[in-house]
Amino acid sequence: MTADPKTVSARTQSASAPPPTPPTPELNERMLAVIEHRATRLAEVFHLSEDDLDDARQEITLAILRAMRRYEPALASPETFADRVGTKQYIKLAKRIRRDREREATPDTDAVNASVDPTTEGRNPSDTKLDLEAALSTLPRGLRLIAEDLKTKKPGEIAAAMGVHRSTVHRAIAQIRAHLVACGVGNFED
Repeated sequence: MTADPKTVSARTQSASAPPPTPPTPELNERMLAVIEHRATRLAEVFHLSEDDLDDARQEITLAILRAMRRYEPALASPETFADRVGTKQYIKLAKRIRRDREREATPDTDAVNASVDPTTEGRNPSDTKLDLEAALSTLPRGLRLIAEDLKTKKPGEIAAAMGVHRSTVHRAIAQIRAHLVACGVGNFED
């Protein structure tokens, strides 16, 4: 009796390397390549273990599958959409790994004696700044420039400098706020 070539090939695969994820209707070959590239890059940059690499693959895959519910074919191809979602998840994972390693490296000797401010409890200001910078970096160029100007100028001044009506700047501010909320940064209440 002769063994099936597929069975022989499956038996000879390395035990340490997981078999590649087969394509599904939601994830095609290109999307799987994006997931593998992003996870492998995280492993290279942060010297991740095999278990952490598998976790990164799963988190990126899960983010893409969840985001596919919002996919609009008129705006982009599924591959481009998956690539953008994979990139966002890659950035989130990289920030989380970096934060975890920074926290492990710095001892919290005074943390027990320090008083806790309820408005910032559980949130490190440097984390918020990193989140904000990452979210702003993903804005389209025009909105990013307006966001930078908002640090030092009023909306009316920005409108005058751009030669546009104030309402144009206010619409841009609304788009920036919506983008920041979508990225999980800030709670804007008027």
